[in-house]
Amino acid sequence: MTEPGEVIRSAPMNTLVTRDANLPAAYSDALDALALAPLWTALHALLPNERATPAVPHVWRWRDVWPRVLEAAKLVPMEQAERRVLVLRNPGLGGAYAITSSLFAGLQVILPGEAAPSHHHTPAALRLIVEGHGAYTTVEGVKCVMEPGDLIITPPMRWHDHGHEGTEPVIWLDGLDIPLVRHFDAAWASKMRPAQPPATPSDPSQDELTASGLVPRHSRYPQTGFPQVRWPWITVRAALERLATTTPRGQAVSLRYVDPTTGGAPMPTVGAEAHWLRPGERTPS
Repeated sequence: MTEPGEVIRSAPMNTLVTRDANLPAAYSDALDALALAPLWTALHALLPNERATPAVPHVWRWRDVWPRVLEAAKLVPMEQAERRVLVLRNPGLGGAYAITSSLFAGLQVILPGEAAPSHHHTPAALRLIVEGHGAYTTVEGVKCVMEPGDLIITPPMRWHDHGHEGTEPVIWLDGLDIPLVRHFDAAWASKMRPAQPPATPSDPSQDELTASGLVPRHSRYPQTGFPQVRWPWITVRAALERLATTTPRGQAVSLRYVDPTTGGAPMPTVGAEAHWLRPGERTPS
C-alpha cells in the first residue's frame, strides 16, 4: 500500500512483491503452484506515477579511455575479436552492456590494413567517428569513408564491414538499440563472412543529396534501402556555423539528422542531433 502523496518509482521485475501478506498462506501457495501472482501487490511498481530509470548520468573522459582503447588494439587481434569494442556501461544499470535502458554504446578501434568481417543483425546501428583517418565502412556495398565527426548509419539487417587504408588507428563510437531489441527477444546476428570489396568507390549520396530540400526522384544507389547512410561532419559543421550566426544567445544551436525523403529520424528506433556551443554559453535544461 502507498501513503497519500507518496511518489512511486519503477522497480526491477525481479524485486516485485508477488505475495500478499494479508492473504492466507495456503492461498498464496496455491497461486505460486499455478504460476499466478496478485497484481495489486505490484501495480504501482509496474506503473509508477512518474517516469524513472535506473540509468545515471556519467562521463567517460577521453583522456582516461583513449589509452585503453589503443591498448585493446595491441592486445586483441581482429581475428579474435571480430569487432574490437570497449563497451560504455552505465554504472546504474548493474553491469549491463548498455549506456541507457534502450541503447548500447561502445568505442571501436581498427588498425591500418585490418578488415573487420561482414555481418548483419536486427539492431540498428550508428557510428560517430572520433579520431583518425583512412578507414571506411561498407553498407550493402556502399563505401562510406570515415572522417572525424562523420555520422554513418547501419540500418537493421544490412550487410556491413569495416576496412582501413590509412596509416593511423581510427576510433569511432558505436550506438545500437541492442537493449531495446533484446527486450522483444528479437536480437540476432548472422555468422561472420569475409569482408567484400566495396561496390562503389565512395558514398554516392553525397553526389545526389547536394541541396537542402531537394532529393533525386530516382536514386542510382538503392542497395541500402535508405537514401542516406553518411552525414559528413564538414557539411554538418558548416550548417551549424550558419545557424549560429542567426540564433540568439541562450537559444540552443542544434540540428537533427533526418532521412531526407521523409524528414523523420534516419532509422525508426535511433535518432541523432548535432549541437553547437558558443564560447561562454549555457543552454537551458
